[in-house]
Amino acid sequence: MPAQARNYGRQMFALSLLLVLSAGFYTLHARRPAAPESITVMTSDLSQSAPLTVSTNRVSIAESVTGPVAGSSTGFAAGWLSANTDKPLVNGPPAILWTDGETSYRAVHFIAAWDASLQTWRALSPDVTEDKTPHAPGYGVDGITAVAHDDGVWYAGTLAGQLTVKFPGQPWSILRGGLPQRTVTSIAILPGNTVGRLAAIGYGGYSTTTPDEPGHVYLTRDGGSAWTDITGNLPDHPVQSLHFSDMNGSQVLSAEMNNRWYTMTAPGQWAMQAGRG
Repeated sequence: MPAQARNYGRQMFALSLLLVLSAGFYTLHARRPAAPESITVMTSDLSQSAPLTVSTNRVSIAESVTGPVAGSSTGFAAGWLSANTDKPLVNGPPAILWTDGETSYRAVHFIAAWDASLQTWRALSPDVTEDKTPHAPGYGVDGITAVAHDDGVWYAGTLAGQLTVKFPGQPWSILRGGLPQRTVTSIAILPGNTVGRLAAIGYGGYSTTTPDEPGHVYLTRDGGSAWTDITGNLPDHPVQSLHFSDMNGSQVLSAEMNNRWYTMTAPGQWAMQAGRG
């Protein structure tokens, strides 16, 4: 066969392979977040969320992760090596970095703490994502998008909507049932409550695009065994941030959506904060 014909055949094979791979894209109800300009404690902003088609290409070669920038549990696997080679996927969310003033933390697929004495990342969790779970919605793309911890209690949510919790003396457990399978954008734990049993979860996406899984803000009072949709009169927009704050001696929950802040005045009842947004 002439060389020109062989080259043409190779080009057509490559084009056919590209078309086959392109047909295998997943659709997640979240917009891929841009790299954050600043570190936001306990949250990852996936605002302006909209359906996005992302590829299932995986990062096949693990690279070493440097130290911090200056300034049911079946199937889990964790370890020092994983924490030190954990890096964002090319088509996944960016790493979340934060500090509590004493310790620097990092979350990609694992949650890890920086050990300054050993100059290494120490795994605090197993892989809490669906990245390595075949046939799962997050296979090959999932990553941690929101983290919260208080007094030894950890909650972690992912791009594909998986939510995992850890209580002192108990294993990491995946919370299933009663929650939307959309991107977890923010998590808030009520400070000082009984070992983190009361927490709120914020979601990306739009209820109109996922009518079988509506709602943007969910609340648990028992550590995740049961959840209540407290979205109520909030607009149908992705949650950018959730937090509890003291107001007249009481803790109130606030939510940021579409760059506006709302305060919950009663279960499912929200009022826009004057002077903000």
